[in-house]
Amino acid sequence: MTIYTSVWAVLALGLVMLAVVRKVKARSEDDTVHLSSANWSVVEKQQTVAHFMEQMDRWGLILTFVTVAYGLALLAVYLYNIWEQGKNIIY
Repeated sequence: MTIYTSVWAVLALGLVMLAVVRKVKARSEDDTVHLSSANWSVVEKQQTVAHFMEQMDRWGLILTFVTVAYGLALLAVYLYNIWEQGKNIIY
């Protein structure tokens, strides 16, 4: 059971790391609208950062779903094992 819990811990740690990377990258995000043609490099940078953030959100959603589903399955197996051990107790 320890190996399965370790896998879940690695998934959860990966999710936290992904959130930290997204937070750090979001600091460099420029939310202002640039309309003049003199700022094309700024617009390209905004597009690059926006694409990166979309990818991070996509992977974050997938990893969150996998982590929660795996954790719930792990909890179900753990509770089932406790239930089965409880039935073997002789009174």
